[in-house]
Amino acid sequence: MVSFSAAHARAPKNAAGKKAADMTLALVYAMDAASRLADAGHGDGRCVSVVDARGVGLAHLDASAARAVVAVAQNHYPERSLATYVYGAPKTFAALVTLLLPLLAPASRGKVVFVAANGGAPAAAAWAHVPGVDAASLPAEIGGGAGPA
Repeated sequence: MVSFSAAHARAPKNAAGKKAADMTLALVYAMDAASRLADAGHGDGRCVSVVDARGVGLAHLDASAARAVVAVAQNHYPERSLATYVYGAPKTFAALVTLLLPLLAPASRGKVVFVAANGGAPAAAAWAHVPGVDAASLPAEIGGGAGPA
């Protein structure tokens, strides 16, 4: 089961922790929905997440939102998650996340994988050797065969 997320991650910071609550709710909804589908006979109950990080910059990052999302993901869904693929992350964002990976539990740390957007190459080439992701189920704008996100 593959779950895909995109535009919500690029929303500007908002006041008084609202973004942390919004991001946590979005994660819980996506993981619960994907888990229900995976449990319904479409797999082993585990999920692969794909996050479209194109265009995410330092202005979009919110430490409280990141802490909340990481806490929920690793405390409530560690067995459900096979991997999280971060597609097209700008180098500064990828570097920052790489610095923060040691803060994750060892079992969660190895599940975060960056997938390059391949510059001018066809986006579909980025998914050619990524295990657990059927490119046909991804939105066309990131190299998949499905309709727009």
